[in-house]
Amino acid sequence: MASVANDMPHAHEARDMHTEMEQPQNAATPPPQSFDHRLSQIKAWTLVPTFYGPILAWAIIKHWLAVSTYVSLQVTDAITNAALLIWWIVLAAPRPYSVRGTMGRPLDVAGWRQVLVAFLAVYCLSWIELLSVNFRDLWRAASSGGSSTIHLTGADPANLLGLLFLVLVAPLVEELVFRRTLFRAWRERWNPVLALMASSALFGVLHPLKLSSFLAAVTFALLYTRTRSLWASVLAHSLGNGTVAVLGALHYFWASPQLVLNGAVAHGLFALVLLSGAGVWLHFVIKTWRTLGAPLSPDLPRAMSATSSTAHAEALRVGSQLG
Repeated sequence: MASVANDMPHAHEARDMHTEMEQPQNAATPPPQSFDHRLSQIKAWTLVPTFYGPILAWAIIKHWLAVSTYVSLQVTDAITNAALLIWWIVLAAPRPYSVRGTMGRPLDVAGWRQVLVAFLAVYCLSWIELLSVNFRDLWRAASSGGSSTIHLTGADPANLLGLLFLVLVAPLVEELVFRRTLFRAWRERWNPVLALMASSALFGVLHPLKLSSFLAAVTFALLYTRTRSLWASVLAHSLGNGTVAVLGALHYFWASPQLVLNGAVAHGLFALVLLSGAGVWLHFVIKTWRTLGAPLSPDLPRAMSATSSTAHAEALRVGSQLG
């Protein structure tokens, strides 16, 4: 009888284990989704009314209020950036939110070097497009040994508050929307190349210099995939906008900054600098292209990974007992 009583718990354990094996594990729990997969479910078309709706509403309001151009520019910048940021927070921010989960890993020394390379290359590309409309005049002055005066700002650059938005707010918001969200969402839904082209084209359409803005967007996305850090693209973007802000500040507090090229040598050196920047950009793109499809975040959150590790350890323990 004692032997039978001792065998009873083992029989119950065997029956319970058999019952657990027959029952499906977590039948009601859906499989965990990666962050990129959740991003791919975002409806990108919602960005259009989010962006243009407040602008159209403000256009009507400012007409009735008869506000000045200065106030209109300030409010327009604030509205557009706030609308984009709210769109990102509602639809694309990680849950639960964390700075590391949003921005990726911090930059190392190599990452800072890549930021500077990308900034200088993009800056040269912007000047090439800006000066292309005056190419004939520049060529005529260079070939005849004459001089050219290049104005580094417009007749009336953006106001100072607008320049501050340009350096601090716009780079962060635009990188969150275009690189952190649209590029990654379309990369998951389509493929990396098409996602790069589509998000960069949309970025270019919304900026005055269409071609160089498109190429800048390509650069920022590749910088993001190469460093796996959104800090890199935000800093490169901010440095590019910062040069515009510095020149605008000089325009206000000193005089309209300009570059004077005297003679063929000066024209040639200036052209060589810009072409060298374009060459640096091309080298950066070719070298970084292989990282276009690299993973940018862990597939599972830390809590899920810990749960998976615990389950794996438990399975090994049960297996060793059965063995």
